[in-house]
Amino acid sequence: MRPRNLRWLLLSVLATGCAQTVQVKPAPFARSEAFKAIRKDALGFLDHDFTGDGVPDAVVVVRSGPGVSARVFVQEPSEQGAVWSEACAGPVILGEELDILRWIEPGPRQLLLVVASSENPDILQQSYALFPANQPCTVIFQESLKLARPGYDVVSLGEVPGGVLVDESDRVHVIDKSRSVRLNGAAGEVEVLTAVRERVLD
Repeated sequence: MRPRNLRWLLLSVLATGCAQTVQVKPAPFARSEAFKAIRKDALGFLDHDFTGDGVPDAVVVVRSGPGVSARVFVQEPSEQGAVWSEACAGPVILGEELDILRWIEPGPRQLLLVVASSENPDILQQSYALFPANQPCTVIFQESLKLARPGYDVVSLGEVPGGVLVDESDRVHVIDKSRSVRLNGAAGEVEVLTAVRERVLD
């Protein structure tokens, strides 16, 4: 009887040890209670491991007052299930709509680019901010642009660029302050585009 009891005891100890080390697998942010609480205000999110523990976290852009803001949520798997909690919130970026939310690597480090906009018949306002990947609530650079909408036709040699654009090399181009000449023709008033200001953010 003793060997049988000893075998049962060893199996019990092993089972208890395994139970203590087993953790629930990470859960998708979209299915979490944290996301459900902000879903009506959320405009988009990206998965990312902010804590370096191999478990995916999330950065979410939500409506906030006169604009939007980036909020970071991290998760910790446990035996009771993955627990999501808010780690930080970034500043407000003016704009009603989310235009761009993406990771870019224009150089040696990865950055988060958030672009928001709002418009009316006369003005398109576009605001953007750059955040470091390891500190996504700390702004490196932030700016707002106001792009006028002329009330007449614009003539140019090609597509009229404007606002914030990202090229194939992940470089951010900021195009604004267009210059033009207004002319009267047989078909009415037109505006001929002569120049725009373009900056490339390093």
